[in-house]
Amino acid sequence: MTEPNPSFFVVGTDTDVGKTVASLMLMRFLIKTGHTPYYWKPVQTGCLTPNDAGADASFVLKYCPELHQTAADATGVCFNAPKAPFYAARDEQSSVEVEDLLHKLAYLRKNKTLVVEAAGGLLVPFSRTHMLADMVQMAVEQFGIKPILVARAGLGTINHTLLSIEALHHRGVQPAGIVFVNNKEHRTPQAMLQENMEAISTFSNYSVCGCIPHIEDFSNPPEEAINLFERIVG
Repeated sequence: MTEPNPSFFVVGTDTDVGKTVASLMLMRFLIKTGHTPYYWKPVQTGCLTPNDAGADASFVLKYCPELHQTAADATGVCFNAPKAPFYAARDEQSSVEVEDLLHKLAYLRKNKTLVVEAAGGLLVPFSRTHMLADMVQMAVEQFGIKPILVARAGLGTINHTLLSIEALHHRGVQPAGIVFVNNKEHRTPQAMLQENMEAISTFSNYSVCGCIPHIEDFSNPPEEAINLFERIVG
């Protein structure tokens, strides 16, 4: 039976691997299949406000206009420096309060289909005592939110992806799916893409659900980029 309000935590093997693009494609799939997803970015760094052009919430919601959600509502806390959350917050004599974020997550989870997008890779520090992976673990254990691991498609992704899976397993967490993202600057040859998928499947027993191709027009993304999430959402 399909879960009425499936919710997902989009995490990455590194920064700039394509989490925001994957989050948008997941949002589009959920809308396409009759859900009303709610996008939430607990911590945004590298922007003055959630409404900045470079803010992830601003980008995602620009291409989901039917949701009528604001970037401010979709962002937990925002820090200017493009750094790991703990250090970006410290630069502003502030801190990331993980418990506050979890309280907000609990509230949102009550009646919403959530797409939560992480900041950076799994082992970036959120506070003096918590890494992102720790928050993911708590989100899984307390609220049943399913992590989706996003990785680059090209060279280096085997190591980064397998290490990220180990970081999740160390916390008793299994990814609901793995998604590759190709980008314009470093498009991955098809042979290497298949080898990377094969290696991850062989050494982790998780199959990569697919690869989001480079997208020129986000207002009209290719169906393959959206539909690959069917293997995860069901």
